[in-house]
Amino acid sequence: MERIEALLVVVGLLALSVLGYAMTYNSQPRTQPVPPGFGNFNAKLIHLNATSVHLKVGQSLTVKGELAGGHYRINGEEYPYYGRVSLIVYGGPARDTPQWIALEPHLTAPEGIAVSILPKEFYLQPNGEENISVSITPRKSGTFHLYVVAVSDQGWRAWVELNVTAG
Repeated sequence: MERIEALLVVVGLLALSVLGYAMTYNSQPRTQPVPPGFGNFNAKLIHLNATSVHLKVGQSLTVKGELAGGHYRINGEEYPYYGRVSLIVYGGPARDTPQWIALEPHLTAPEGIAVSILPKEFYLQPNGEENISVSITPRKSGTFHLYVVAVSDQGWRAWVELNVTAG
């Protein structure tokens, strides 16, 4: 009888320790996993009110838009895009690629066109949204392929092409 009582005590202690571990494990905050290709693929969070404009040389225009936080999925779980974001405008050839590794080597400082973007930096909350504006003034005739790029301290990138024809 004493052996059975001792065995029940041992089994009870083991059950309590396993239950305690499970409760501690489940109460830990869920870490956000990094999906394959994160930072290489376009998160497609930038939306402009125009992606192709025609201007005269010296004419200025401000294109408005927003960077709207979205989500990505891994194994059926949704995770938000968020973090400190830097906005940059590059020039480059016309390219329709979803991969940063294929686009980045071709990006340069815009030439023949004055460009500014606001804001330059901001913090995107999960499910947040930030209004952006890109001011452009062509200095010479031609077609300019501009890339509005968002880079997050969390590793993701988003970009959109803005085509400007000046003449």
